[in-house]
Amino acid sequence: MNVLGKLAALGIAAGFILALVAAEAQSADKTAVRITKLEIARGGGNTAAIHFELDGYTDVTVRVLDRAGNVVRHLASVVLGKNAPLPLQKETLHQVIVWDGKDDDGKPVTGATVQVRAGLNAKFGSFIGWDPTGLIGRARAWR
Repeated sequence: MNVLGKLAALGIAAGFILALVAAEAQSADKTAVRITKLEIARGGGNTAAIHFELDGYTDVTVRVLDRAGNVVRHLASVVLGKNAPLPLQKETLHQVIVWDGKDDDGKPVTGATVQVRAGLNAKFGSFIGWDPTGLIGRARAWR
């Protein structure tokens, strides 16, 4: 059964809906990177452990959405590999992130969707509202 089939079979687990978005990505060598495992396990209280695994190294974003689809918690947005920062583990494709069940402001969230996105390949486009003269130090002389 593929990941989407597993996801459909999983349904609602512990009051959370697990969503899979952008499962296919391009790695640095242009081969497809897929999310091969995506599970959520309820912990004590309102905590949940989000388990996911990719079949190659790429960038990953994990976030929590409310029922209206608004992002309420940013859990991680990193590149997997030897320099992966916490809360992710270095040099492994299997990752676990523990979510405390709260939004970015520390308020409890119910009926949320956990979203794992892989391979967004963000690239610099341009500065927005950049003023090159704003980088020059100036001082006003008072008379």
